[in-house]
Amino acid sequence: MDKKLGKNVSIFGGLAGNLIDGSGTSVFDNNNRTPNGLLSLIIDNDKIEMTGFATSGWQPIATFHTITKSEGHMVSTIDEEPAMDMIAKYLGKSFEADTTEEIIYSKEASPIQLYRDNSPSVLREITYFNGKTREVHFSGPVTQGTKFRFSLPPDWDIVDKIKSDCLMVKEQKQPEADAVIIFSCSARLLSLGPMINSEIEEIKNTWECPTVGYFCFK
Repeated sequence: MDKKLGKNVSIFGGLAGNLIDGSGTSVFDNNNRTPNGLLSLIIDNDKIEMTGFATSGWQPIATFHTITKSEGHMVSTIDEEPAMDMIAKYLGKSFEADTTEEIIYSKEASPIQLYRDNSPSVLREITYFNGKTREVHFSGPVTQGTKFRFSLPPDWDIVDKIKSDCLMVKEQKQPEADAVIIFSCSARLLSLGPMINSEIEEIKNTWECPTVGYFCFK
């Protein structure tokens, strides 16, 4: 989009949410549904001021690990070990090696933080484990050779961090707002559970204005 619109145009949003199973996303209106559509709200910055920021609250932990085999959203090995077994060690869980259940979901899995040269880290939520192949499916693409760190399990500190970041933006950039739009990762809903309600309330209460949004695929 930068090539078409220019780098001075601010773009916010996310892919339409689905069952986080990698089956694809779609958008719809009253008459049609398509996997290749785009819903957009275009704002004239000469008339309406818009500010946006990205925050997660996740804190990195422990040492760096390396994605040693991956394709798209699916990671086969981490540090040359089966990805599912490597992450199970971090979670303190045990998955039977001969499990016949192909898809295993885990709400306990915190996202990994991918590190890139001269760029901020990128979060990738674990969407499911493949019990047969010992692979792990993530909410976005994971490049082979990338280094990452695990995140601390979520607790109320993560909501406090979101609140703190919102207050900082309010004090430094956007003291008042007529509306707030939230784009939150659908896998975040799995990780935070009921805490997601408190998180949304903290964002809404920061500016005390109408708030809308949706859970994105990534």
